[in-house]
This record gives sequence, structure tokens and C-alpha cells, in this order.
Amino acid sequence: MMAGPLCHHHVHSLSHASLIGAARHSGASLQRIHRPWATLTSRDRLLCAQGKDGTGRGAAKLQQLRDNSNFFRDGLRALGCEVLGDRDSPVMPVMLYNPGKLSAFSREVRVAAARLQDAR
Repeated sequence: MMAGPLCHHHVHSLSHASLIGAARHSGASLQRIHRPWATLTSRDRLLCAQGKDGTGRGAAKLQQLRDNSNFFRDGLRALGCEVLGDRDSPVMPVMLYNPGKLSAFSREVRVAAARLQDAR
């Protein structure tokens, strides 16, 4: 099943580039920015997450994301961070009021990110 031009236009109109004015709405640029396979892949991922693909993969992935988010949130709280947001949400604003904590936290995140990059 191929997504039609109307679907491409809808996805394009909601894209980040379109919202900040970096993309123009000519037919040629629309095809360059959102290829049919990109639209289909996005649609397939959404159907999977909603459980409409006939498998339980979407529900399992969402449950894994919730469990990982809650584990990470609990770890941040155990370290003394104030974490805002809903319990099961993967979005976690962390309140660091002390400037000393901010620089140390930033440094540790950079070191951890480098370790993850090396592990791949």
C-alpha cells in the first residue's frame, strides 16, 4: 500500500523543517524532504505502537520504555535529583538548582555518552 500525495503533504506540513520555515511547499521539495518510504515507515511504526499491526511488539516496546523510564527516574531520585513529570513518562525534566551540580552533572553525562558511543 503506497501513501498518496495527500499523506505526504500532511506529514510535510507537520514536519520540523516546515514549522520553522526551512522548507517550502513546492512539489519538488516536498518529494525531496519526505520520500514515500519515509512516510510508510512512520505509518508502520505508528500502527505497531497502536497494536494495529497484528503483533504484540508495540505494546511490549511501550512497556519496556515505561519500565526503563521508571528505573532511570528512580535512579535519579536516589542520587538526590528532583525529577518532574509523570511517573511512566520518558520525558524527565531534572531540576538542578546548584550551579556546582549543573556543571558536574553535565560533565558526567558527557563521559557516560562517550562510554556508550565506545561500546557500540
